[in-house]
Amino acid sequence: MQTRSKSGIVQRRINPTLILTHLEPKSTKQALTDPAWLTTIKAEYDALINNNTWTLDPLPPSRVPIGCKFGFSSSQCDPSLFVYSKGSTTVYMLIYVDDIIITVNNPTLL
Repeated sequence: MQTRSKSGIVQRRINPTLILTHLEPKSTKQALTDPAWLTTIKAEYDALINNNTWTLDPLPPSRVPIGCKFGFSSSQCDPSLFVYSKGSTTVYMLIYVDDIIITVNNPTLL
């Protein structure tokens, strides 16, 4: 059997390059320094307040605010896929419109 390689027909290998035009900030502090992100954050907040989705109540004086970091990072190839990985534990969360699909490598975590 005669193949292209044996006939000397070799296609040049094209190595695709990834051009990132948009990077997500790694922290809230970094997001607040970018005017585009700050505008988006304010628009989201205003929409939640205007739609009466939730209300922001003042913290009682005897309480201290806590941070909120879930540890999920968004996937580079699919913006609706989030991955949490710590040690031997891996959690995948896929968000599609109004569906959330969660799968883990250890069933005791569910």
